[in-house]
Amino acid sequence: MKTSFTARLLITALSVAALSSAARADDLNIKTMIPGAPQIDAESWVLIDYNSGKVLAENNADSRRDPASLTKMMTSYVIGQAMKAGKFKESDLVTVGN
Repeated sequence: MKTSFTARLLITALSVAALSSAARADDLNIKTMIPGAPQIDAESWVLIDYNSGKVLAENNADSRRDPASLTKMMTSYVIGQAMKAGKFKESDLVTVGN
């Protein structure tokens, strides 16, 4: 009976030790799977998680920048659609921002 208890205790202790080291190894693998910040040849950039909105990485993100071409194209498209819908004419003065 005494050997049975000692054997169970030893097996339990070894199992706990094995499981805790396996869990620790998983934590280390997860940390090594996360890549570092991307190396981008740009004066400034921001990488944002789509779902949470959290900034994952950035470089010079607070600097003032001119809008990129895609922004200009989208602005042109939205203005064109609004003009087609009769919301304003080409001769109207439109204030943007404050």
